[in-house]
This record gives sequence, C-alpha cells and structure tokens, in this order.
Amino acid sequence: MTLPLWRSTEGCLLPAIKVHGIWLATGAPLGPEITSLAAMDEFLSLAGPSVFFGVTEAQASHLANRGAWTFKLGSEPVWKLNAWQETARSSRSIEGQIKRAQRKGVIGLAGPVHLQDAAEVLRSWQADQPLRVQGFAASPLDVSHSEVVTASASVDGRLVGYAAAVQRGPGSWVVHDLIRKPDAPNGTNELLVSSLFEHFYDIGAEEASLGLTPLAGCTGLKIQALRRIAGPLYHFSGIEGFRQKLKPTEWRPLWLAGCGDVSQVRAAAALGKALIEPAADRS
Repeated sequence: MTLPLWRSTEGCLLPAIKVHGIWLATGAPLGPEITSLAAMDEFLSLAGPSVFFGVTEAQASHLANRGAWTFKLGSEPVWKLNAWQETARSSRSIEGQIKRAQRKGVIGLAGPVHLQDAAEVLRSWQADQPLRVQGFAASPLDVSHSEVVTASASVDGRLVGYAAAVQRGPGSWVVHDLIRKPDAPNGTNELLVSSLFEHFYDIGAEEASLGLTPLAGCTGLKIQALRRIAGPLYHFSGIEGFRQKLKPTEWRPLWLAGCGDVSQVRAAAALGKALIEPAADRS
C-alpha cells in the first residue's frame, strides 16, 4: 500500500491513515509553518481524534493549546544544500558509497519514475521487510501525485531504487522515502539522496531533510519503554546511524502529539495495529 495524501484548502499536504478510529499522520501538514498550523486545525475539525508523528516545537505548542498531549519523539537531520557537494566530497563514507554504486553501473537521476517499475521495486522492498512490519512503517508516498518529486536509481535501464520527496515550504524539502530492491548495489541509497539534494539546490532550495528519526536525541522512561517495545519492529540505531553518516548540518527536535479523544494508550494500540497489519485488515 501507499499513504494517501490529504490536502488542505491552502494546499498543504498531509500523509495520513485511519486506524481504530484514529488518524495517524506522518508529521505535520507540509507547507510554510504559519500555513501548516491552519492546516492542522482544518484537519482536526474534519478528522477528529488524531496523532501527529514528528511536529516541530512551534506546532506541538499550537496543538497543546488545543488540549493535545505532546512529548519529544526524536529529531530530524537537516542539510544546507549549498554545502552538500563539499560535504559529500570531503566524506570518505559518502563519496565512497556513491562511487561504489556507480562502479556497479548504478545511474542516479532526479526526475519522474515509471509507475509500473516503481510499483515493482516497492513490492520487492515491502516483501523484504520483517513479517511484523508490513503496515504503516512500510507504506511510502504514492509517486503518482504531482506534488511528489522523485529520483531513480537504475542499472542497465532496470529500476533498482527510487526516492520520493515533497516540498515542506519555500526552499525546504523532505525526503519521505528511500526504496530499493534487496539486491540493489551498496551505495544506492546514498546516490539517491545525493541526486535529490543536488536537484533541490539547482532549483533554488536552501535545505532538505530526511524527516523524523525516531528516538534520536531522546531520553527518559517513556523513550526507554518505546525502545524496548518497538525495538524488534523498528531498527532505530540503524536508521540514525545511516543518517549520521551523511553528515547533516544540524538535528532539529520533533514531537509526537495526540489530539482529540485519544489517550496515549489508545494511540499506542492504533500505531501497533498500523505497523503490523496491511490496510485491508484495519478498522
């Protein structure tokens, strides 16, 4: 499955699914922060009980003023795009991985991907995920949406991976998905990230993010409990380690927010169902 995109009247986009009567949103509506606050209010007025994964401090405060509970969930790595090429060249780990993929014949290009080829790569990637993670965590954006910008990785004309991103606001992009076949050469993900970052810089963007890195930079009893419970389902340290190797300019904290008639226990139950069950089995 892919995540549906809700669109506000101001044009903000929000990937979200409904589970157990609760809407689970992967972050805040994508758009300028002042517009995203209005979009969150609009979404809540239409959707009812909702949980937002990965909102900024300002967005969390806005929701708290509406009665939401919040706590720090992780951080997002952010890159200043005018420094990306130098960062990649000066890092043996980044440049080495990109060159490794290129030596294996991988060509990375920013631009539309063929929908049937992307669907094949997605099926292959989802089939390779742990059996217990076949829902929300393995549900990327629908690349057929015009607002989704992609980059492809191909070998001899065969698509082996793609990345999908959406614009968060003027000059700012979020890479939502890195999808690759299990047999794609090492360095494919690094090449995809670099292809998108260079494209964003070429069109005048200032920064890009890889989105929420769950539990990164977080401490406390709730976080320890989350690591114990979700650790077998979600490779926290591996995701954070990969993003650290890409030398982000900075890490920005992100929050979890529950709105409406939804307790933290109910939200956790909905998330658990979303993580382990396909869309057809949710209600």
